[in-house]
Amino acid sequence: MQALFQKLFTIPGSDTPPRYQGNKSDGNWTDGKLIGNDDSANYPVVGGIPLFLGESEKTDYPKSDSISGDNNITGEELIHSNWKIMRTDPDIDRLYNDWAQTILDTNGKILELTAGQGGGLAPLLLDYDADIQLLIHGVDFRILKGLKELIDSDGNWKSVGITQFDASRCPIKSDSFEAINSFIAISNMRRTGGVLSEIRRILRPGGRLFMLDFEIIPDSLEQLPDSVLKKMAEFDPDFDKNYKSRLTEAGFGIEYFSLTEDHPVQPRENCLADIAARHNVQLKMQAFRMEARKPINIDFDNHPFSADSIP
Repeated sequence: MQALFQKLFTIPGSDTPPRYQGNKSDGNWTDGKLIGNDDSANYPVVGGIPLFLGESEKTDYPKSDSISGDNNITGEELIHSNWKIMRTDPDIDRLYNDWAQTILDTNGKILELTAGQGGGLAPLLLDYDADIQLLIHGVDFRILKGLKELIDSDGNWKSVGITQFDASRCPIKSDSFEAINSFIAISNMRRTGGVLSEIRRILRPGGRLFMLDFEIIPDSLEQLPDSVLKKMAEFDPDFDKNYKSRLTEAGFGIEYFSLTEDHPVQPRENCLADIAARHNVQLKMQAFRMEARKPINIDFDNHPFSADSIP
């Protein structure tokens, strides 16, 4: 873990910085553990990756999660293939160039939420500026390990860190990031109310949240049977709420918002679509891009999220 990010970590659910016990290389954590002051908390650091969920949080690589559509490659090859496509495909560059440049213009520490096997927007961000301070977040240890190996092999990206944690209980100090990017990430998370609350906390005043994601078309909810709605609510109590209105109510300023036409979403693209498909229902969603700024002066106690409580 890069030293510039090490000082940002806390014990989940507290403001307590952890103590590191283990090996270092040039001041960077390599293999060891993070512990609390009373030694009750104990989180491993494996290969420079702080793991707040553990090595056991690993799944088989979903072969369908290939940007190229090639499903006959290994998990390791998939990471490299997706990363290369994100950096070299002219259509992707055309679609996301301006978005990536706007994120870079924040000129500070950037958090890439749940990068996945494609790396989120990290490949483009690093292609445009190899010196950015970028923390890549994920859940699946195997994917994170593959991304770490890819980044280390390049040798030019010196200010990139990788970590694993529950985004609804971020082990990060308040006011730490100038920008947080969600590239089809937040809609695939559980407890999005808690996630958005944590994003607001760890963004610096004036910091920005960038979202390119999906949300359910309201009319399509009326067509879903109660059994599907119940399962979706178990995954995320706030699944049916509009992100733009939620962030506005929470005190964020919406600086950019754009909707695409509605379209059916494939189960592999979204967790809620997958839940619906398991009940033989095709979920209609719409993609959106949004940039929201955390105000510099605001009493957030009077601007709560509807699901601020963290289980």
